[in-house]
Amino acid sequence: MSRLIFTAAALAAFALPASAQAPASDYPTYDQVGLTWNKPPSLKRMHRLYPVRARAMDVARGKAELACTPDAEGELDCRVLDETPGGMFFGDAALKVMSRASVRSVDGGSPAGRTFAFTLKFGHWPASTLPDKFHPIDAGLKWVKRPEMKDHWGMSGQGRMEIYSASFNCVADGGGELDCTPGAAQPNDPRFVKAAMKALEKARVKRIDGASPSGTRFDWTIKVQKQSHCGKGRKDMYGDNGSTITTGGDNASMQDVPSNMGSGGNCDAAMVQVQ
Repeated sequence: MSRLIFTAAALAAFALPASAQAPASDYPTYDQVGLTWNKPPSLKRMHRLYPVRARAMDVARGKAELACTPDAEGELDCRVLDETPGGMFFGDAALKVMSRASVRSVDGGSPAGRTFAFTLKFGHWPASTLPDKFHPIDAGLKWVKRPEMKDHWGMSGQGRMEIYSASFNCVADGGGELDCTPGAAQPNDPRFVKAAMKALEKARVKRIDGASPSGTRFDWTIKVQKQSHCGKGRKDMYGDNGSTITTGGDNASMQDVPSNMGSGGNCDAAMVQVQ
């Protein structure tokens, strides 16, 4: 759980408005300081903690930039560097989400003191606003319309927290439509590969330099994780929407999407598209 350390320096920083703090760009990302997630930010908590004021005012999206410092156990002490739009409490929501996240070191050392920046994006964000990690940047392309699995994959047979992935080699035509050839899949489930192919058929790309994308070839992997929650009142908590989340070296983004859930008794399963 997140802890507040009330030293004089911490109190001075806490007293500053978010806009007066050092920007997130001044901090490294968690992977740059040798950390990885032990427990990543939760999709369900991002959805549940979407600020009430923002919903009431029909604010479709918001983000909060944080600086987080782990202790020796990997639990995080975070503070808000910036939030957009202001006054909508996205910073408070982000702190609550991160209070249950934790990290560990990849080098065997203690994670304590390895401060990093992390941004949580709440609500619906168009493909063009996603971090470069989630675009075929190496091929000089960006998504105009990302390959979304929610309309094609029902998660049948996929275990809780299990990740399905399928890799493709794709070539774009002049209009940004894709012709993709499947490669490796894990696990080797033809149904998932077929669903991913359908998602790619509806996806569109554009050249970053403004030229025609015709003939541009790139490799892309689609990954989907199944998250589930069991217990009375789950639908009362989340309504009729599922969510997808994307996570990168410095960013987590939740997007509300039409419901795509399997259910059994009081258990619901939400799709999490991680790539």
